[in-house]
Amino acid sequence: MHRCLCRRISMVVFLLDFVSFARTTRDLTLEPGHLQRFGSGRPTSPVDEMEGFPSPEVFFRNYVQASRPLKMKGAVRETPAFRLWTDDYFMSLDIDPNSTVLVESAKKENRTRPPRHVHFKQFLQTYNHSDNYMVQDVPVYLRKDVVIPCSIQCADLFDKGLVATVMWFSSGGTKSVIHTDAVDNLNCIYRGNKELFFVDPKHKEKIVLKENGTYSDIDVDKMDYTKYPELADIEYHHVNISAGDCIYIPYLWIHQVRSYGSNLAVNIWWNHEEGLKLDPQKCQDECDPNLNLSVVNFEIDDEVPNNDKNEDDWKTYFLDFLKEEDVTLEDMAELVLGDALAAELKAMKVGKGYLDMIHKIFNLFDANKDEKITKSEVEGISEKIWLRCEELMNDLNLLIEAIEKSTKFHEEL
Repeated sequence: MHRCLCRRISMVVFLLDFVSFARTTRDLTLEPGHLQRFGSGRPTSPVDEMEGFPSPEVFFRNYVQASRPLKMKGAVRETPAFRLWTDDYFMSLDIDPNSTVLVESAKKENRTRPPRHVHFKQFLQTYNHSDNYMVQDVPVYLRKDVVIPCSIQCADLFDKGLVATVMWFSSGGTKSVIHTDAVDNLNCIYRGNKELFFVDPKHKEKIVLKENGTYSDIDVDKMDYTKYPELADIEYHHVNISAGDCIYIPYLWIHQVRSYGSNLAVNIWWNHEEGLKLDPQKCQDECDPNLNLSVVNFEIDDEVPNNDKNEDDWKTYFLDFLKEEDVTLEDMAELVLGDALAAELKAMKVGKGYLDMIHKIFNLFDANKDEKITKSEVEGISEKIWLRCEELMNDLNLLIEAIEKSTKFHEEL
């Protein structure tokens, strides 16, 4: 009996050694998907879908709190943005000549390349015959056209959960990096088509994420299994969305996005913790088709530093800093964030998001565009510009808070 048991144990050990040997000698270059685009060659599951928006109760209980992506077909086809947003409409708008939007110069995302600041109408005149790609919080002059999705028409979320809203606008052919969002994301498309591949965060070990787990430098057009062997065993979720559709991207789900044709989408980000705490039964029973982005605030949590400054506080703060010397963009980062946080974020290399917002604030102050801010320029800033500055500071604080929470989440895993 003892001898028989020893034989069985020896056989198990042999089989385990054989499997390990076979795995290490496997030729990954022959595996489906090697040197092909992200999403190729591996098992793929569809994403749940339904017609239109679900009720807040269904949405939060079955998708947000359950961490499951959802496609909502035709959900925004009856909204003003879907009907109105043509280039002719945009060109007809009366837009402040000093306002700008952020434009990237490459359709294949590269998080080390800084964006440019141009007037919205200048972007409209160039994007169809260039790689220009607008990635910008929805301009104030367009917010009235964007209806708040029925699924998130919840007062508690409006009071303290909304983080930011971003407009993605190009002639198509854009490719995002493989990344995660430290917030929940509802993305609605008003022109063109998008394709998304997801990886469930429970399989996060299959994707090498850098910068504290925010994005990957894997080439999305040419996955190299010899460099990233885990990709040979990955499983995907896949979805295509078209103009009028929305997609819910859950918190920390790894994803990569491609766009096709003249492409325009808007996403709304909200704080994941607030979404988990939300009681959907307290949301609106019926969807208000007139509730739009212009009538809600993207507020910040009381714990975020500096959120209680009013216009006079900010003005005094900046003027005090400008007593002795002019301010550069790098100085501005240290001024707004504080020396310690600026150094920490720089060391983390968390991406371009917070620097983009600081650059926006800097441009508001830099009246003569000489890449430095003087005391006289700050003293001459209008009330309208100060209000815009305060909005950007709120967005920046929320972004930093999301980065910090994401970092803490990954450290605890």
